[in-house]
Amino acid sequence: MIKKYSNQFFKTNAYDGLTENNVNVIIYHINMNPNSETPIKTKLIILVGVSGSTKSTFAEKYIKEHPNTILLSSDAIRKALTGDESDQKSTPQVFSILKYRLEQGLKIGKSVMVDATSLNPKERRDYIDAAKKYNAKSIAYVFERDKSTLMKNQATRKASGGREVPEFVIDKMLA
Repeated sequence: MIKKYSNQFFKTNAYDGLTENNVNVIIYHINMNPNSETPIKTKLIILVGVSGSTKSTFAEKYIKEHPNTILLSSDAIRKALTGDESDQKSTPQVFSILKYRLEQGLKIGKSVMVDATSLNPKERRDYIDAAKKYNAKSIAYVFERDKSTLMKNQATRKASGGREVPEFVIDKMLA
């Protein structure tokens, strides 16, 4: 799965082997604005992975340890807009709000974490462009899981009152 992402992240350094709850997490440090002389104080952290790969669990833990980082969750924005985090009809509005909040957070000098599947290279490019604009260091955490683990995580989420992403959607994400 690494090859699927490696050429899309403009990687400068890749660190393979960080393991978080038995998830292979690959960290990419993304090229920054080479023309900037401003010291880097902020980070953009992009979480990348299929639904059920434990991105949100990782994000919650990270935010507890880094309380000055703004967490932008597409699911939380979707739920605030529609009352239903699985309402895919609101996706354009959700990501418009997410990108606006991302820019505003970076503009005021905050580090920002994006908790979304981020499987679309165009979406990631927009985030990275915003980071370059505000001289933030971009880092992508890619969460890799096999399908059986993803499906178990979906069932666990549903059993605890959360939403379950159907198997055919997982298959599309893994393709």
